[in-house]
Amino acid sequence: MRGPNLTGSANHSADMLADAITSACDASMAKVRRGGNPHRPVAWWNDEIAEARTQCHAARRLCQRHRASADHESLTQLFRAKRKAFKNAVKRSKARHFQELCDAADAQPFGLAYKLVMGKLARQPMPTCAAQLSGIVNVLFPPQPPIALPWQFYTPPDNSSRVLTNIEEHAADPFCEHCGQGVVEDAEHSIFMCPLFSEERAQSELGRLNLTPENLVAHMIADEAVWMSISNLVSHIMKELRRRERQRNVAGN
Repeated sequence: MRGPNLTGSANHSADMLADAITSACDASMAKVRRGGNPHRPVAWWNDEIAEARTQCHAARRLCQRHRASADHESLTQLFRAKRKAFKNAVKRSKARHFQELCDAADAQPFGLAYKLVMGKLARQPMPTCAAQLSGIVNVLFPPQPPIALPWQFYTPPDNSSRVLTNIEEHAADPFCEHCGQGVVEDAEHSIFMCPLFSEERAQSELGRLNLTPENLVAHMIADEAVWMSISNLVSHIMKELRRRERQRNVAGN
């Protein structure tokens, strides 16, 4: 854009410079619209709704201008019919647009539907009250009962190694039947060392990753496959120990 040719008096040159700046701003930036419809455009608006709205407003004006005439009752009925048609058109368009948003959300989870919802949430003031925030968290994430994990370890009164409750309950005798007297059948022995389960141990993630009692829980939490593999191994050990205990009880009777 060429600059203005400033000639004449200082006031005339100032006016020319102001006009040039205004023209440059109008060419490079959109003007702020004043007056008119202050509402932002909505996605469900269409030509059918616009036509129905125009007819509704025209019927309302016609009804208001003929209040004292004999046609006022018929014009009132016409206005009500046009207003009903306008509302029905809005409802149909909103329902159709909502269904389109649902279909789009299934195909693109972070598409237009996500942006519309997040845009509405972003305009709402964030709560700062601690009690209100606590209530929101409790509703979104309600307290859950404790989960019974397969490795519920505890320390026995004699301060021996940690014993897995479910494995220890299978018999009153604390010693391993397979390894003989002197070897306590605790969790570490049954899961990590007992030769009776060496084949199952080698086929599970316990053997492939060379897991130890110290890093077992960390690996299970970090990887779902490890979690499932160790859980299945512990379940197999528990079932086998209980099966052997039942056999000993039958033989003893």
